[in-house]
Amino acid sequence: MAKTADFIRTHKNSVFIVLLLLVYIFYNYQHILFLHPQGIHFIRQTDSLSFIRYYLNHGMHFLSPGVYNLMSQDGRAACEFPILYYLSAWIYRLFGEHEFILRLINLSICTFGFFSLFRLLFLLIEDTFYAFVFTFLFLSSTILLYYANNFLPDAAALGLTLSGWYYSYRFLVDRKRKSLLLSGFLFFALSSLIKVTTFLNPAAFFLVLILADISKGNGTVSILWKNLMPFIFFTFTLLLVIAWNLYAIRYNHASHDSYFLLSTRPVWEMDKAGVHEVFDYIFNYWYSSYYYQSTLHVFAILAILGFVLVKFANRQLLIITVVVLLGSVSYFLLFFEQFRQHDYYFLGLIPGLVFVIINAFTSFSNRFPVLSSHLLTRLAFLVLCLLSLNYARQKMEKRYDTKEDLFSVIGDKLDGSCQYLDEIGVSRKSHVVLLTDLSPNGGLYFLDRQGWTLKDTSFKSMQTLGYHIFNGAEVIILTDRNYLENPNLVKQLGVKLGEQNNILVYKAFHTN
Repeated sequence: MAKTADFIRTHKNSVFIVLLLLVYIFYNYQHILFLHPQGIHFIRQTDSLSFIRYYLNHGMHFLSPGVYNLMSQDGRAACEFPILYYLSAWIYRLFGEHEFILRLINLSICTFGFFSLFRLLFLLIEDTFYAFVFTFLFLSSTILLYYANNFLPDAAALGLTLSGWYYSYRFLVDRKRKSLLLSGFLFFALSSLIKVTTFLNPAAFFLVLILADISKGNGTVSILWKNLMPFIFFTFTLLLVIAWNLYAIRYNHASHDSYFLLSTRPVWEMDKAGVHEVFDYIFNYWYSSYYYQSTLHVFAILAILGFVLVKFANRQLLIITVVVLLGSVSYFLLFFEQFRQHDYYFLGLIPGLVFVIINAFTSFSNRFPVLSSHLLTRLAFLVLCLLSLNYARQKMEKRYDTKEDLFSVIGDKLDGSCQYLDEIGVSRKSHVVLLTDLSPNGGLYFLDRQGWTLKDTSFKSMQTLGYHIFNGAEVIILTDRNYLENPNLVKQLGVKLGEQNNILVYKAFHTN
């Protein structure tokens, strides 16, 4: 037993990677990696994949991103810094189109972030066993595990943030190693460009550096001089983030796009009923996907203990915890409305959660060293970790078992339709209208054609169809034969081009 423990301590990094890969297999990542976009947030998944295809189909111009839906001019639209989409597009060009590439890029970034988290926790706790247990406890969020191997950029931004904190903390401990500072801000800059909401982390770290020096009684001149390099890196990161977001806002404005969120959704702009609805979603819908209930209970107990035992906290860790916690609260309030429908916004709270819990546990360990190191305490945390991981696996399976919701069912309906359109002579450059599709880009992505989608066949939608035809729609695609019972639709259909698997293809009827 002692030899095994010594081996794990000596080779802890390698052991962690092996355990992490086993966890990936446990969650069936090797299968999920090759799945089409499906399930929860199918809309945002296909938005991401649309950016990649847009680059491929429109000349690979980095600063001219876009999607399939023509609600904006020529589909041009910008959101997060598109480096991941652009990289994926280049890999497509080199090795062919494979959807798993974006999943793999995101997962690779997350894996390095998880590894960085493990190394950070070892530095903070100074106990190999608890570094393992707490790392996997933090990873056992259904939401985190679902998006780590997915098409959305949020988990990748979190992975970059965790890596940034690892190198930044090492610099905080050893200020002579400027390479650590550079590495930390490099990861922070990338994460902030990909998801601007993560910018609170480099801002928090820079503030931590200042407060740490103030707490040591350093003079103003000394503090300013000592933090000149961090200030330069922080300012450069800030300017990058501002530059991209200003560019994206102007780009979208020029393209008449209002689809992608480039502003806050603060709680104070909502009415009482709206606030209540968001809390209802958080506590009655998404709550079970954040973490295993017992894990949340233990986290809550630890957080309370951290407050009670604050005088036993490590000073540097306490400063980081307070600053990041304040930043997390600000983030939650600024984007409060998004927590109603977008579970992945929870990912932005994980760095704050990590520091709160680890600060609390180290305070507990400092006050009760015998109890924290007792075998029964260790076993209790290990059992909790295993139960939490298993719970997340069950929740993940449910997410993929119910893949055909009202939104993602369009993916299965249109499977193979892209090739069929090729066969009947519908050019990839033809503008199409798809009836019906609840997603802006989902169905169009599977058809690999730009155009518009309509959510229903109501009178208002038929008026919109006429507008799209007037603006250049050439082909109308129906996903249900029963739509032909609508006379307002039929009169706008031209020659029938073909039919396959209840997918009907018509030329648009132009009056002139």
